Amino acid sequence: ATINFGFPYAKDFCFEQFGCSAEKVVELLEPLMIETRSAKLSTIVENRIFDLVPVVEGLYDLGNVAAVCRTVEGLGIGSVHVITGDGTYKQSARTTQGSHKWLQAQRWNDATSCLTAAKEAGYKVVVTDLEAAVSLDEVDWTEKTVLLFGNEHAGVSEEAKALADQRVIIPMHGFVESFNISVAAAMALKHAADAREKALGKRGDLNAEDQAILRAVYYTKHLGDARARDILKSLLERDSKGGGGSGKLEPSQAGSGQGASL
Repeated sequence: ATINFGFPYAKDFCFEQFGCSAEKVVELLEPLMIETRSAKLSTIVENRIFDLVPVVEGLYDLGNVAAVCRTVEGLGIGSVHVITGDGTYKQSARTTQGSHKWLQAQRWNDATSCLTAAKEAGYKVVVTDLEAAVSLDEVDWTEKTVLLFGNEHAGVSEEAKALADQRVIIPMHGFVESFNISVAAAMALKHAADAREKALGKRGDLNAEDQAILRAVYYTKHLGDARARDILKSLLERDSKGGGGSGKLEPSQAGSGQGASL
């Protein structure tokens, strides 16, 4: 079944995708990783957040979507949801700088279906608004929370407001009436993630089992999905035939391609 909100990978994900456990995936692929990158990846996985989910609604500028994705990934948040609206976009030269590779992205046609699914998954819905809103400090960010940002012109839709449990405002201290959407998302999401960490004493929210699955997924993404699958298939076949050796490939045996830097 599709997991729309929360940790996106089922317990049997690695068996279905790679034919072995998450721990086995890591065991077989880790020798191909540079040690410092492996250590960094483990730290990233430990700090990943899935209980705080940003949603952007009806954005017109693709550059803003890309900027939000970079912010989300940089803050250690594991997923981002996009409500496409009418699907009309302004093209932009700005890119996600590869951040989308590490994010679980979900697209929705309308706010009602997105936010209803979030509520059914146990998330409260917080939307940014300029009216009838509380400050970011008044929200309990330790709870599972969807934080929705509206588009550049009209803001949050009425259907999103109707489903909101809370509305929040980012204080303005100058003459301008609003921040750019990518700036507002960066400010609000950093506040929320930092507030969670301060209250909970840790940044990430995954248990040990889910961390193992995510580490396996990120190893395959780092090496390249197709390449990682070929390596795993080869090593698992060798194991099943009772081949000698450690069952691991040295980097020189696995092909000359280089994984992307983390």
